[in-house]
Amino acid sequence: QPRGRLLNDFSDGGYLMFTLGPRHPVFSDGRSWALYDPAFLRDALQPDPARLDRLIARFDLGLAVVNTDARLGWFQSRPGWSLVYFDDRAFVALRDDLNPHLAPYAYRALRPASWSDDLPRWRADPALAAAAWAESARAIADAPRDSLPWVLRAAAAAAVGRAAEADDAALRALALRPDGVPAHRAVLLRCAEHRDRPCVCRHAAWVLARAPNNLFTRTLSQRFGCPP
Repeated sequence: QPRGRLLNDFSDGGYLMFTLGPRHPVFSDGRSWALYDPAFLRDALQPDPARLDRLIARFDLGLAVVNTDARLGWFQSRPGWSLVYFDDRAFVALRDDLNPHLAPYAYRALRPASWSDDLPRWRADPALAAAAWAESARAIADAPRDSLPWVLRAAAAAAVGRAAEADDAALRALALRPDGVPAHRAVLLRCAEHRDRPCVCRHAAWVLARAPNNLFTRTLSQRFGCPP
């Protein structure tokens, strides 16, 4: 069992209260807006890094169960915290000092928020690539019906030279979540590996229509001469 005071999103308070009971009192419950002061609501509803820092310090938080968004990368890169679970919907991060017994479950090589940036490092370091490959297997075992673990599996497979498995994992990710930007980026990378320009341009256009500032996709699109 993880230790520490829980941070959760407003939308999940009722569900977590029902499923966890008194073991982990919830941080907030969207059914009870009148309980909270305006400053608390601003910090809780607009969770940028500065606001998260305030919440963690003010309430001595040690366990986060929140939606999979920009906070995933923030918590994983924050000193003293570890990511131990993720899927398309949510992730779990915890404070290391309160949870030394859960250190073996932390994702170290695998970083779901920056996998495309990590891929060159994995390819340059066989030990790191092997660690990413092993962690991707655990991610899939934890959430086999979610797309994001399969995206990471595709990247890790590419890093260890398993091209066919990388192709299969990317396509599985896309089948599980056809509207997922990470899944389209995973397939896009496989298309680039195979020098399949029409495939690159098709998926790049899809991603850039939804995430126009995605540098990874824009760079590949330009490299393959895709129409703007």
